[in-house]
Formats: sequence, structure tokens, C-alpha cells
Amino acid sequence: MGTSRCSLILLPGLLAALVVGSRAAESPASRSKAPAVSPPARTNLVEPLSNGLRLTQTKAQVLQQFGQPTLVTVVGMTFPEFAVRFEGPGEQVSHFRTQKGVRLACGVGVGESMDRVQKVFPGGGLSGGNYHVTHGQYSLLFEGYQNEVYKVSIWPVNDRFVDESAPPPPKPKDLPVASLAGTWYVTQGGAGVVTLKADGSYTTGVGGKGTFTTDGKDVVFKGALDAWNKGRGTQSQDGVIEFHWKNQEGFQNYMVLIREKR
Repeated sequence: MGTSRCSLILLPGLLAALVVGSRAAESPASRSKAPAVSPPARTNLVEPLSNGLRLTQTKAQVLQQFGQPTLVTVVGMTFPEFAVRFEGPGEQVSHFRTQKGVRLACGVGVGESMDRVQKVFPGGGLSGGNYHVTHGQYSLLFEGYQNEVYKVSIWPVNDRFVDESAPPPPKPKDLPVASLAGTWYVTQGGAGVVTLKADGSYTTGVGGKGTFTTDGKDVVFKGALDAWNKGRGTQSQDGVIEFHWKNQEGFQNYMVLIREKR
């Protein structure tokens, strides 16, 4: 549980009266200096970034805030002090890099000594002068030369960055398992057919089988479809289940099931 603080504001005259009365009642030997109050420790050492960019922003929001970039590529944009890549629904920031100017919430940035980086973010791995560490939802890479950081990169540990300051949205009601029964076709990322049954079991066109449950709008598969985002797909709209995940090399994978029209 957290602790709460209360502040007491005294008018000058009342404060003086309390000080005089207190000094008259105590002896010099009994007076002691009040302990200094330390500010609460910062739990998110990454955000907010010093330039105001939020890693949950979309491409449109980044353009609105920072104007036209100096370079545009197929997957991202470069601005004078940083570069970003976008992926997924809404083209949200998926990768951030800075080589000057922008600092993390803890004050660490380009020009910092690698020794201090390791003190602020312990537990990572140092290789070839570069330091890779995980902090909460962030995967951080500090690239260094002669023990000094010259580039900082950030990408999400999971599929995307999450706004930790926002209250979590209410969980949607679980989809009825029986409502998903039917024949579903793989239309993106591969080919094939999956038959979902009202009892929560399924089969694939190549002899695979397993079970499935629902978690809000997510459909969780066990068995043959475990390889697709660990079996977790999302019904993005009626009759469409999407799977998004990254492989060990960091490449985005995408599979879609579409139900046969009844």
C-alpha cells in the first residue's frame, strides 16, 4: 500500500507564536534538526522523454507535434534530434532512436558515461561497448564508444508501448465460445482452414487440433495454433480474428482468420 502526505500551511503570526512557545518549552540539548524529506523514487525511468514525445503516439500525432521530418522512409521518419518507426493499428511508434538532445526521464542520454547508465539501469548485458537492458515495458540499447553513449534506442518488450499513466480500460465481456463456431479461413500470412466448434474445440485442415477459450475480445487457442502469438488472437471485428507478434529476430508476424459467411 502507498503512503499519503499531508501539508500544513500556517499564517506568519501563528507560525511565530508556535516557534516561540516551542523554544520556551524545550532545552537547547533537546532540540534536533528535522530529517530531510527525500522525494519519492521515480518508477518509470524512461518516460516522459525530454522532448515531449510519448512512445504511445501514432504517426499522425508525431507529425502534428513535431512538424515535417527531415527524412521519410517506408517504415519511419527522422527528425533533427530523433528517429521513429511505426507499426500496427494506427501506425503507433514501435521504435525510437536518438543520437543527440533527447534524454530519458531519469536524465540519461547521449554523452552519458556507460558506467552511470549501468548504475541507473542495472541487470543488463554489456557487449562490444554496447549495453542492452530491460526496464518495465521498455527494451533499451545504449550504444557506446570509449565508455560514452552516442546512441540510445528504445522498443517495446511486448507488441507495443502502453500508456502507463492512463487508467486501464474496462475489460470487455468475454465472447461466448459458441458464437465463434464455424469455418474460418487463413487469409493473411498463410493459407488453410480452421473449424471452431461450439464445445470449445477446433481442428485444422491438415489434421491439427486443440481447444479455445475467450478472454474479453481475445480468443486463446491451445494446441495446433500455439505458434501464432502463443495462441492469442483478437477479434478485431465480427468474423475476423487477428494475430500479431514478433519472432526471435524482431520481425513482425501477422495471421488473420476470416469466418465463412453463414
